[in-house]
Amino acid sequence: MEGSWLERSCFIYSGERNTILAQMHKKCSVESEFLGKDKLMVTIYPNVDYAFVVALIAILDGINNDDDFE
Repeated sequence: MEGSWLERSCFIYSGERNTILAQMHKKCSVESEFLGKDKLMVTIYPNVDYAFVVALIAILDGINNDDDFE
């Protein structure tokens, strides 16, 4: 993975940056600005398991938002 999780902008690679599996970026909207809820746009490339990419993003979100539960 390469990019910035804090900015919600990253690329997910297979191996050593040989093949892009997916890319993610934050979708800016009035709702996200006022309510503080991020909406993400994810582009998943052909022949890639959607469930794998969604699970990976959910895990990373859980790891990076761990302080919400303290």
